Amino acid sequence: MSPLDVVYRDNGVPVGYACSLPRIPQRVLKLSCLSTREILSLLHYLHHAIDVKPVASGRQSTHPHSTQVRKGYTSVAYSTQVLFFCIACLENIEPVYSYSLVWFINLFVASIKNSETASDVPTRLDNLYNHFIYSLYKNICRSLLEKDKLLFSFVLTIRILQGKNELDDAEWLFFLTGGVSLDNPHKNPAQDWLAPKLWNEICLLDAIPAFRGLREHVDRCPHQWRTLYDSTDPQEEPLPDTWDKLTGLKRLCVLRCVRPDKVVLGVQKFVISEMGEKFVRPPPFDLQACYDESSCIQPLVFVLAPGSDPMASVLEAAEAIGREVEPISLGQGQGPVAEALIARACKVHGDGSWVVLQNCSWRRPSLHLQPEAARRSAGRWDDSPDAIAATPSMTSVHRFLHNRSPRRVVHAPLRGDL
Repeated sequence: MSPLDVVYRDNGVPVGYACSLPRIPQRVLKLSCLSTREILSLLHYLHHAIDVKPVASGRQSTHPHSTQVRKGYTSVAYSTQVLFFCIACLENIEPVYSYSLVWFINLFVASIKNSETASDVPTRLDNLYNHFIYSLYKNICRSLLEKDKLLFSFVLTIRILQGKNELDDAEWLFFLTGGVSLDNPHKNPAQDWLAPKLWNEICLLDAIPAFRGLREHVDRCPHQWRTLYDSTDPQEEPLPDTWDKLTGLKRLCVLRCVRPDKVVLGVQKFVISEMGEKFVRPPPFDLQACYDESSCIQPLVFVLAPGSDPMASVLEAAEAIGREVEPISLGQGQGPVAEALIARACKVHGDGSWVVLQNCSWRRPSLHLQPEAARRSAGRWDDSPDAIAATPSMTSVHRFLHNRSPRRVVHAPLRGDL
């Protein structure tokens, strides 16, 4: 049985899911804020969106070739659900970074329609996945503050590598925390330039199998590591001797131990090497693109920094496509007026008009006051031990990166699936 088999009645109505997911780590499922029903809905949709026929209940496929092709599509379904659980964790950074399952599925449907077609399945899967992951990156970046965009690119890269089993958990944990050392029996060989904290981290890193011998090499040849320490661009410098063979996250761990102030630049280089340069250069905000990708039942919500006003851009976009605009500033007693404007806009001859609701307030829902059923259906808050335990991973990355880079807050437009 494939990981995404669906059990059907004779009339074609799905009655259950035979979800044997051996490749999906349980810790990934624990990170999700979704209910079991929503997870199954996601898997069910991904299973059917790529035109894969499920096995009928109680029967085996009579066509070995179709079974083989069907199993080939499970890889893109698995990779896609890893991406969804990745963006679900963004809420640990800012509560406004919340994305619905419906929005995610619609984005996946758009990639199916817009990605390049191919006659063979492997090429088609590559085209679909590459198109979807960049489309997801562009859409998510629209709703992120400038200071969080590189963080998202980094976490996205890490999740993809974890989904492929190409990342060592011990190395990832060390990069986040730097390890914990109560007493270091090894003497610092370069006290004139190597801080005690950095030396302790080098000794802790030496305990990870891929870095065995690092402490001895620094102790024996501190002058070689001094060159890396004194460099203005240590993230571009080769590592001493055989340590230059280290790549990816391993190289970032070494950089953290020697020059933690350059980790942000190292993360940027890491993302470029794994994902490509376009994943560190988010496109500028395009209101017209947001409008084209939305629908009449999906409002566009602008979350603004103090002093920002998108009204000029809205009026310009409305004039370009021939729409009337009715702005209203919300306040006490303005609710019924806004409802009347929306109702009237829906009845305008043609394609309707736009209503701009200004001064809307965003209030984080209370975890303790929100009903349990509402929490599950909204996919926002979960007070289970698993969900709470998942929080430090994201917040640790956030603190570690942004303690080493200047904070910049810019105008941050946000899609309306809140």
